[in-house]
Amino acid sequence: MKIFIVSDSHFGLELPEFPDLERRERFFSFLEDIKNEADVLVLLGDIFDFWFEYKSVIPKIYFDVLKHLSDFTTNHRVIFVGGNHDMWANGFLESIGMEVYPEDFELQFGEKKIFLAHGDVLRKTDLGGRLTRLIMGNRVSKFLYRLLHPDLGVALAHFVSRQSRVRSIREELKNPVNPTVHEILKDGYDAVIHGHIHYPLIKKFDYGIFMSTGDWLWHFTYGVIDEQGLTLKYFLEDKEEKAPW
Repeated sequence: MKIFIVSDSHFGLELPEFPDLERRERFFSFLEDIKNEADVLVLLGDIFDFWFEYKSVIPKIYFDVLKHLSDFTTNHRVIFVGGNHDMWANGFLESIGMEVYPEDFELQFGEKKIFLAHGDVLRKTDLGGRLTRLIMGNRVSKFLYRLLHPDLGVALAHFVSRQSRVRSIREELKNPVNPTVHEILKDGYDAVIHGHIHYPLIKKFDYGIFMSTGDWLWHFTYGVIDEQGLTLKYFLEDKEEKAPW
């Protein structure tokens, strides 16, 4: 079995270095490249720069991404884990074949037990991400936000996202392997994998492996789990880092 993991593509966000359309095209090429060897694809949060499901509206800006992912679910298991930018799934992603987990999930890979999460909740210093889930993750807040016209709701979310991104990433990189990761590994897990900090990293400890999947904004990195262990790979580059079991 081989599992591929991608996080933090933030589709819908425009960057001067890598425009949104270019990042999407690279992602679609990635899906094409792995279709014959992947058994499972894990989308580990912040795939969309903002995803909020209104009762009868799906943002057209994501149509091509959703179409490719829907096609991929035909022959593959696709798992979607909510990030602090796209935790508001409410049935649509399941309807196109994905499994959805709001925050984290446990993967049993043979005899190995792996903990996967977007990562914002694991990082106690990330007050912005934790407050987002606390304030916007409850039923009352979601109900009130749905009262906004979708054009206004999406525009407001993208504005807030742009203001917070650079500052939060800079803070997180001061400590890429936070204490919670060590606690989870020592609690019996063989590996912890998360995204969120936009920094590709794989590190093996005496008691387990940690992987940060990087992002699909600047690094274009992804993780792979197979019988040999964990691998961090760079798309379109002959570069990878391994951590054997």
